[in-house]
Amino acid sequence: QTERPRASERSGAFGAPRTNHIHQGIDIVTVVGESIYSPISGVVTRLPYPYEGNTTYRGVEIKNSDYAVKIFYVNATVPVNTKVTAGQPIAKAQNIAAMYGSGMTNHAHIEVRNSEGKILDPTQMFS
Repeated sequence: QTERPRASERSGAFGAPRTNHIHQGIDIVTVVGESIYSPISGVVTRLPYPYEGNTTYRGVEIKNSDYAVKIFYVNATVPVNTKVTAGQPIAKAQNIAAMYGSGMTNHAHIEVRNSEGKILDPTQMFS
């Protein structure tokens, strides 16, 4: 089991401080197995891993001409190269608390970048 996050690392807000970086996305509370929907229309470009060397937790990356969105702690239900529309189910929420312990709230992590690769605050886009 991984060490429990410090109090300063418990916020899922965009820009929240972490031990050695700033939180670059937002965390949305989930229930294990619930459907996750695409926030944009685009193409599924890859199914990344949030932790190097750990294939337990997965993600989905969707791109269009304006944005690239990564959603972590989900099992994709659509394959790479699939065209998706905003609001379409694309994944199921994973159990992140299994890694961090019962003190961790299950959530999906969402990061958004613009076409130049600049990280954006997702709360300014999706309400």
